[in-house]
Amino acid sequence: MKVTLMMSLILLSFTSATLASKPISISTKASQLVETQLHKIKPDNDGMVLTRVIDLPKFKQGVYYRPFTAFGRGVVARGNRVEAIAFTSLSELQDYQPSKTRKDHINIQQGQYILLELYDGRYLALLPMASEKVYGQFFVAQEQLLLKTGNFGTATVSGKIPLLIWAYGDSPYSATQNALATGISVWLRCCPAPRI
Repeated sequence: MKVTLMMSLILLSFTSATLASKPISISTKASQLVETQLHKIKPDNDGMVLTRVIDLPKFKQGVYYRPFTAFGRGVVARGNRVEAIAFTSLSELQDYQPSKTRKDHINIQQGQYILLELYDGRYLALLPMASEKVYGQFFVAQEQLLLKTGNFGTATVSGKIPLLIWAYGDSPYSATQNALATGISVWLRCCPAPRI
């Protein structure tokens, strides 16, 4: 009985959503798409199939775009619009405290875009990707930036999955434009009938 239970736990760890051991490291390449291959991964209880830590370069400050949260429902995300949160470290973002006028808007999870000002004067835009099988969102925990990829479903997920795009620019606008241009080309390639 103990052997069967142990084998079941080992098999489950390989077939359900897990924190991948290899983080996503942001390189100096002008723009980059990060993809991974999944094979029959079962979503966890939150509908996620993969979680990866993102190693960010050192930065001066950033803006984290999170889902809008409705008054009185501060922990419930409203994904059809976003709000920006300024931060100078992941620790500060994790401990986010809204102003008095926004006291109920406490959700920082399910981030949908990040823009960083780097110490060398450039800007870095990060955009979680989506495909017909999965979507990605940013989460902050233990002073780390996490990318969680999921679908809120229960069926296993297999195939090549786009995870993240990043792009650098000389201004916040050019970094954003470069990330979106890379993202659109990926969506057109991944989805036979994209709706952008």
